[in-house]
Amino acid sequence: MLRAAMTSASVMSLGDVLCQALQARAAREGEDARGTAPRASASRRGLKTKDDAPRATARDARAGFEHDFERTARFFVVGAALHGPFFHVAFRALERAMGASTNAATVARKVAVGHTVLFPTYTAGFFFFMSALEGETMTAAYDRFRDKAAETFISGTCYWPFANAFNFAYVPRAGRILFLNAAGVAWNAYMSHVVSASDDGKSQGGDASVLVASSAEG
Repeated sequence: MLRAAMTSASVMSLGDVLCQALQARAAREGEDARGTAPRASASRRGLKTKDDAPRATARDARAGFEHDFERTARFFVVGAALHGPFFHVAFRALERAMGASTNAATVARKVAVGHTVLFPTYTAGFFFFMSALEGETMTAAYDRFRDKAAETFISGTCYWPFANAFNFAYVPRAGRILFLNAAGVAWNAYMSHVVSASDDGKSQGGDASVLVASSAEG
């Protein structure tokens, strides 16, 4: 279980690092796009705008990537304390209940149970666990879960059943948690983006609705 916990922690951290890098790049490109048109128009007229120097300074500052280590640490803790142990135990239980066969019928049953039982259970746990790490109340955690659970499940349905079908059918039992985590890098990056977007919404919108999503089935 320790290996599963540390693997999940590392992969979930990697997903957040990837997400933060992509967010920083998107922010730079967005700011540059918003500032290019007015400056280009003024340049064609041979004029300088009063915002030229501040814009250049801001652009130079954005070129540096300031990583949020606390945010990554929260994903590390979720991976080590929740994701890794949860799926380590859950996959063993599936093996005991349904056998180790890789035929189509057994794989289909495992995928069905994984997506209708394990995924929703883990997703709910993620919402509350992440909220606790962020120092939020149970009410706020429930609001997150209520607002984004359906969307998260729908998004996961487009990805995880296919990944898990391959996992149960072709990956040896000893490597399934590792495969699950590898498949989860992109998913965790996406969910990290959604979580961080919800934090931005709270800081900018005061009493605006919380927008957040869970990590991943994988």
